Amino acid sequence: MTSFFFLFLFNDLWQNFFGNKTPSASLNQPLAIFRLENFKREEKPNFLQLNENKLTAEGIIVKEFEGKILYEKNSQKTFSLASLTKLLSAYLALEKFSPQTTFSFDEFTFRNQLTSARFSVGEKANLLELLSAGLIASNNEAIYLIAKTYGLEKFTSELNQLLSLWGFRETKIFEPTGIDEKNISTPEEFADIMFKIYSRHPEVFSLTQKEYLDLNGKRFWTTNLILRKYNRLIVGAKTGYLPQIGENFALLLKFPNSPFISVVILKSSDRFQDAEIIIKALAQYYNYDL
Repeated sequence: MTSFFFLFLFNDLWQNFFGNKTPSASLNQPLAIFRLENFKREEKPNFLQLNENKLTAEGIIVKEFEGKILYEKNSQKTFSLASLTKLLSAYLALEKFSPQTTFSFDEFTFRNQLTSARFSVGEKANLLELLSAGLIASNNEAIYLIAKTYGLEKFTSELNQLLSLWGFRETKIFEPTGIDEKNISTPEEFADIMFKIYSRHPEVFSLTQKEYLDLNGKRFWTTNLILRKYNRLIVGAKTGYLPQIGENFALLLKFPNSPFISVVILKSSDRFQDAEIIIKALAQYYNYDL
């Protein structure tokens, strides 16, 4: 009787974790990254069917987790990351600090950032609040304060050590917020970096699913203008922009009948248009009715 019970339990666990069931995306609970072999679908063409002439970005990749590259354009070329850098900084911050660690803003933090401050000297916030401000609203001061508290040079050095450990040779970080255009990566490397981050700290992407953050009497709105329209599919996303390099956009997507998909859009003149073209092509590819 005992052996029968354990056989039944094992079979149940096997079906739940390795069967044909696919999880649906949730805004409240991160999904595990399931391997490609767990998704059984008809064999599809290697590339998405989309109108390339309407894409404005110079660097693009659309890549399945452990699977095909469905579309690429200059995927091995390096581009400036701008605020996509904040995804990496958020990952390292979660490795180095407790989520409830409290930080206090000082004048030095504001003097070293090129954006108008939403915080004031002496204002306090914990790690998750600062990461939310940095990832939702792309606030530079929030991320800079975390790195400065740890030690700016040490934080930046450890970001590059992490990238080296993960095997990414073309991605280089010179500061943690993205204001330095020398922060670079390739579309393909950054797509894989997103998978790495999500598999270890999915909360980095979960924070980006919120439309806004209310903190200390201020509301920080998302920079992701298509979040509401595609919130059932977007597991996480981050925008980036510098005047000299244009618009960036990185998304982690999940359709009901797909593995996880990284979409990286670099040096675009209309990142949201580019993203919508790709999302619609993916919906057709995975037989999903938008």
